[in-house]
Amino acid sequence: MLKKITITTLDYKFEKEKAHKNSANSPLILYLLVGVIACCLRLYFNFSQELIPGVNGGYYPLQVSSILTKGVLGFSDMPLLFYLDAFLIKLISLFGFPITDTLIMHVVKLTDSISIPMLLIPLYKISRTVNTNTSKLFEISVASFALLSLSPLMLVSDLQKNALGITFTFFFIAYLIAFQNNRTKNELLLSIIFLFCTGLTHFGTFIFALLFLVLIVGFEYRKRAIVPLLLLIFISLFIIAAFDITRFTRLFSVVSLIFERPAIINGMLAPPDFLIIFISIFLAIVGIVILKTKSSSLLLHQKSILFACISCLFIFSFPLLDGEYFKRLSLFLFIPQALMIIQIGSNINNRQIKILSVSLLIVTLFSMLAVFGRSKETILNQEAYEDLKTCILL
Repeated sequence: MLKKITITTLDYKFEKEKAHKNSANSPLILYLLVGVIACCLRLYFNFSQELIPGVNGGYYPLQVSSILTKGVLGFSDMPLLFYLDAFLIKLISLFGFPITDTLIMHVVKLTDSISIPMLLIPLYKISRTVNTNTSKLFEISVASFALLSLSPLMLVSDLQKNALGITFTFFFIAYLIAFQNNRTKNELLLSIIFLFCTGLTHFGTFIFALLFLVLIVGFEYRKRAIVPLLLLIFISLFIIAAFDITRFTRLFSVVSLIFERPAIINGMLAPPDFLIIFISIFLAIVGIVILKTKSSSLLLHQKSILFACISCLFIFSFPLLDGEYFKRLSLFLFIPQALMIIQIGSNINNRQIKILSVSLLIVTLFSMLAVFGRSKETILNQEAYEDLKTCILL
């Protein structure tokens, strides 16, 4: 009898552990599913035309081709993405494939197609660290919003540096949050590495990541943060100047230009822009409420992340920014939006979780319809491209 009870108890424990393991793995499967869908959509966007769509589409294969033929970039720029593409092409050539314009184009398109979906890796890490809610609907809505809302879908084809830079930024934030929780040297080191990977990929995204870091460290350490932050900013400016002196000098004209032609006054905001502004302000207000009402139950680093998200949401959605600056800066808004949504999910009840999840899925669906209805086109049509190739051959 005792033996039977023991076996039954062991069976119960085994089933319980198995159920817990399956429950823990289910969000990972949902994230993977969303990642596959996003990757397929980006592959369709990139490979539906022979050339790379968008105004700057031809810039990426040109830079990669310059590295492969001359060993250096054709134009001064943050180099990491171009050298990564060139490395992949060289690696493929070791298997007997000749380095042709077609191969360059395909590798550039493929790299872009997987760059944004890869941010689900750090997003999943952040969610597991910050979010205590286990709702599958909430998990899939957050993952879908992070990959398939308006800004991520716009970061395709001719905005490849932005896309990869944002993915590195998510890795940077994920390991920064992990370091705040665990205080291990490896996590701090990885956070710094991904911050500088961001800097070596895209200038604008690096500025966003630096601002996010300054807000967090400034909130946590106050006056003690001044010297380390000044040192970090000096090193960052040196890196920018070393790779692209034009962008470095442009920094000093930002103050005079950033409010030159306010977007909302000059009619430069479309309906999707107003939606992004509304979502950002709404999330920022909810974040302020959480900071005020649950301050006693939040740890210092949780407050600092909330503060950084709230600040970035207000700054980058400000409708009086110059129209050109608003278009560029608003592309970063989905980063603090996604982070804020994850933190909100840990501070609301199940009914509110369902409402938030459904709302996110509706916004994501609207974004997909908007982007599909206005897909990017190549600068040259197919006929002009064929004529150009014929002229080059002659």
